[in-house]
This record gives sequence, structure tokens and C-alpha cells, in this order.
Amino acid sequence: MIADNLTADKLLYQFTLTQTDELAGLCRNLILEDKLPKKENAYHLVVNYFLLLNDLENAFLYLEKTQAVFGFVRPRTLHLMIQYLAEKTDLENLTKLIQKTYYWESALNETSHLDSLALLLKGNDEDFWKVFQKMKRDIQFVTQHDKLIAIMTSKNFTCVSTDAEISNGTCECGTQLETICYSPPDPKNYHAKIEIPVLPPGKFTIIIDAANVGFYDLSVRQKGKSLEEQKKENNNINWDNITRMDHLLRSVGHTPLFVFNRRHQKRNKTDVISYYAPFGVNDDPYFAYISITLQIPLVSNDDLCDMILEIDPNVITWVAQNRMCYRFERRSINFYYKDIHAKLYQVEPLSYSICIQSNETSCHFPYLTADRVKWMCNNKSSK
Repeated sequence: MIADNLTADKLLYQFTLTQTDELAGLCRNLILEDKLPKKENAYHLVVNYFLLLNDLENAFLYLEKTQAVFGFVRPRTLHLMIQYLAEKTDLENLTKLIQKTYYWESALNETSHLDSLALLLKGNDEDFWKVFQKMKRDIQFVTQHDKLIAIMTSKNFTCVSTDAEISNGTCECGTQLETICYSPPDPKNYHAKIEIPVLPPGKFTIIIDAANVGFYDLSVRQKGKSLEEQKKENNNINWDNITRMDHLLRSVGHTPLFVFNRRHQKRNKTDVISYYAPFGVNDDPYFAYISITLQIPLVSNDDLCDMILEIDPNVITWVAQNRMCYRFERRSINFYYKDIHAKLYQVEPLSYSICIQSNETSCHFPYLTADRVKWMCNNKSSK
């Protein structure tokens, strides 16, 4: 018997680890008897359950149910499907799945995009470039260079440099990069889905994902446990990180607002200006909403794709264009935003956008190094 929702989730999760016949039967009964909890994570596990059983029909069915029940499908669930289809070289069903992501306005992660493009090399050229255009909207930086080079080479592009630096928006190949402007999402899309934040007084210039900053080095301080396990066990925020971030931003003229979950309120002994999202909800949608409403940048190493999709898929693009990443060093904090090697207090805007850019003859892909953004430059071969 399934005693409660937690037990149901745990049962499904245990099957993904062991894949025993006994657990497969228990999970099957859980699904057939309609005892599945109405939680997105449970539906995600059911999709994985059917994929592990090579039951693609029911995996698709629960993917569609996820969209119907929750209004979104997270990138991690779509990644499971695309990974499965890529391994099976199932071009027909991959095309079917990609069409659903357009209709649902679902974002994909980098690996899902590259797996899709690699398989679509065998299919319709129009489908390939349609996914390529979607990738330009869904991700900002690339990390899987070799895989991307192999794909572009198959499309008759030649990688002329893997470390090209851009000077005033002009690549060494002669291409002038553009400023890509997207209209910000409408904050009204949030109003029916979250409690509208009442912010503390102040003219804020930057929003901080406080939990992301506070948990920055958690995995280093408690080895042997996942980040999520540590968060649940002790909410062990490093408050020194919060204070350091606040002091640095203020030293260069910013007025930061830190967005926490309310469970951290009693533990917060710092004097940083804070907003606390309500109990029992994820703080990512609030973090993104405030940034959009005030039209100011955000600081986080989290791309936020999973959580903000339940509000408005268009927020993904806003985050990609306005998010500042960071890395704590012993005596400083390095920031990665737009012109990565520019100082935080630099106010002159770039003449081009840091995002995947392409035209009929070239494709340029930004990627992060230890201290700056570099570009992978691909030009169409003249054959």
C-alpha cells in the first residue's frame, strides 16, 4: 500500500535506481490505481519509469499529462525523452517531441539541443535549423565544444577558431555581431500564480539570488552529500558569502536586494536589504519577477529554467540576457555578465549581445573561460 505522497515518490525513485521486477510491479499498480500524487516530480519519475521499460507510448502519454496538469514540462523531463530517442536514433519520434515543445513553449537544456541536432542531421534540413533557432533562444553559453563542432562541420561549416575574442563587436573572421533585443515578459503573467511581492523601500539596482550565493560552497564544506540533501538537512547558508556580495556591490555603487525563502528569515543576522518569498514555494519565480518588474539585472549561477517555466516560458530569455554569474575567490568575487572581463562598475553598454548569433554564412557561439567570454567561430565552407 502507498501510505502517502512521499512514499509514492520514493517508490518511483527507488525503481530508477534498482529497476527490479518487484518495484516495477509496485510502480505499475501505483499508476494504474491512480495513486500518483499531483506533484510535478512524481510525473517526471513516471516518464522515466516508462522509458526504463522501453514503453515510449506511455512515456509520451505522461509527458502530455504533465503539460496538461501543471501547464509546463521542465527541461529535465524533456532531456530524459530526448536522450532516450537519441540513443535509439528514433528520428520520427524526436521530430514529434520537438513539435510538442514548440506548442508548449518549452525550453530545452544544451545537451538536449545538441542531441536533437545530432540526430536531425539525418533528417529534414528545415527541422534542423528550426531547432537551431530554438537553441539560440533557450541557452546563452555553450560548454560542449567538441560535440557542437562536429555538428556544425556536418552542416558544411568550418570552425576557424575556438578562442576568438571579440573587439568592439567584430570577430576576427570579419563578422559584426549584433545587439539582440527581446521584449521583457509581462509581469501580469505572474499575477494569478504568485503572491505579488511587497518590496522594502529603496531604489534597487540589482537583484541577488540569496540562496544561490549562500549555498555557493556548500558542497565543498560537506563532502559526500548532494547539495539538495544538505539544504534540506540544515539550511546551511554561508552568511559570510551574503555579506561579501553585499559589500562588494555597494562598493561599486549598486543598491542590492537579496531574495530569500522565508524559512531563512530567522537565521538572517546580516544587515543586507532582503525580501522573503512565502513559505512552501520556490523563490526563483519571485527572484525573476522582481528583476523583470524593476528592469534591473540579477545575480545567480542558476539558469532558473526549471522553476520559472511554471510562470512564463519567456522569462527564460530575460534571464539569459540579464543574469550575472559569479565566482568567489579568496580575496575577491569575479563576475561573468555581458563583457565577462569588464569590471562590475563599467557602465558603457556593449555594442553587441553575448548570445548565440548566426547568419547565412557564419555562426558564433559564446563560452566561458576562467576569466572571460570567448567565442567559437564557424564559417560556411565555400564548396
